[in-house]
Amino acid sequence: MPSTLSEHEQHEVYERYMARLRDSGAMVPQDRTAEGLVFTLEHLWQHRSDKDKRTKAALAVMIRSKFPELKDPIEFSKRRARKLEALLNEWTEEFRKESPSESVAGVTLHRSKRHEALELKFALFEPIGTGLVIHSAKEDFDSFWLPYRKPQVETKIIVGEPAFVSSGKSHSRRFEPSVEQSKGEKSPNSIVFPYIRSWDFVSALKLQDLLLGADLRTTVVAPLHVSIESSRQHEPLDDLKQMNLRSYSIIALGYPRDNAVLKSYQKRKGLCFQVLPDDDRTPAALAKPRVQEVGGGTQWDRLAGEPSLKFCVLTRRLHANQTNVVTMIAGNSSRAVGEVVNVLSSREAAKSLFKGIRSSLRLNDQEPLPDEFQGLFVVEFTQDRNNEVRVERCACVSADRRAAHRAT
Repeated sequence: MPSTLSEHEQHEVYERYMARLRDSGAMVPQDRTAEGLVFTLEHLWQHRSDKDKRTKAALAVMIRSKFPELKDPIEFSKRRARKLEALLNEWTEEFRKESPSESVAGVTLHRSKRHEALELKFALFEPIGTGLVIHSAKEDFDSFWLPYRKPQVETKIIVGEPAFVSSGKSHSRRFEPSVEQSKGEKSPNSIVFPYIRSWDFVSALKLQDLLLGADLRTTVVAPLHVSIESSRQHEPLDDLKQMNLRSYSIIALGYPRDNAVLKSYQKRKGLCFQVLPDDDRTPAALAKPRVQEVGGGTQWDRLAGEPSLKFCVLTRRLHANQTNVVTMIAGNSSRAVGEVVNVLSSREAAKSLFKGIRSSLRLNDQEPLPDEFQGLFVVEFTQDRNNEVRVERCACVSADRRAAHRAT
């Protein structure tokens, strides 16, 4: 475990990180972002013994006095604290790698989820050889999920949230989002019921447990935060919201027609496979669940017969800043998407899927998975005499690496 430091040692560490901050690419003349980072670090150091002056509200007040021209000092202070936390974590790892056989004094920022005070935490980190640093991933399972496990990463798991309008004894899907009705408020003739499919929610919880847990064979510090959100928080997905999402790593799952993030991201250039339909207003003749391959064939879900077949698409891309990652698990069956998530979340079960991806991409055992690719999966279901549905097969049937364009 990291050891504590004396007051003198803490001051030396503070000066080292402050110098790193001033010399970094984050510092641009007349840039409020850079000035805000320096101001935030100075404020937290100067008031390290007074937690009341280190709350998020107190920091926002100081930001307002320092930068009176800001329209939203609260949001500005939140973003600077989040950025500073990521930088301190990143530089701590850099300093340790520079001296892999020695203990390194460092500092991290503890940023609580609620109203507690922000806190600089100083520690003496043991040499890399003791196992307190990220190891290189040797298995596809590790290399696939490791980008979400870095200590400076915040992840949003985004699930679809369809809504139904109930009027009298009938109900139907609501096509257009309505702020007034988004929380189930009554209108003169109807009431709207938004909900999240149980399989989607279970899948999201499984992914959250994976990213926060210890199944990955690495002793990397846990990620900053992993949240589960409804896609309705991002509707409509305008340019401003897309820019905001670039600050996070994303996992979007479910039906594209119910998930604005999935619907938008799968239309980006370079993607080979697209799950359709992606719009509730699709004409009936085109509404049959399917996966369309650009310049290729169509894989239709088989809803009747034994076994029933459901197709899903796994997409891995980079955000425009090439730092954070986007993973999409899309399909027209939440049960099928749930099975893909279930397999990808298990080290042993995932081996067969990654083997199929490697085969389709023609990768040898020494080549790593590409940073960006798509995989087409088929999930087969059967039903016994007791109407119990069982998964018979979940396999990769095709893959494509033409996803090498930014997701946003």
